[in-house]
Amino acid sequence: MRFLSVSMMLVGAAIVLVGSIVVPSYLSNERPEIPRPERGQVVAFNHHGKVTYISRRDDLAHNAYFIGGAFISLLGGTLYLRQAPRRRT
Repeated sequence: MRFLSVSMMLVGAAIVLVGSIVVPSYLSNERPEIPRPERGQVVAFNHHGKVTYISRRDDLAHNAYFIGGAFISLLGGTLYLRQAPRRRT
């Protein structure tokens, strides 16, 4: 059970890392610098001073990576702390 909880913490941390580094870099390089209402790219996204416009779906996906990864990591930490300590013989 400890392996599962530690694995959940590490996987959650990896998801947060991807959601906070890789996804914003991709969005800032691949999306237009002016709003495109016909494509739905109207949400301003500021990444290190470079403003690009993304769709609401892209914004939701970016936030879901971060929140989902944090939730998985916290769930793994909670499972780890709730386990009974092992008795030494």
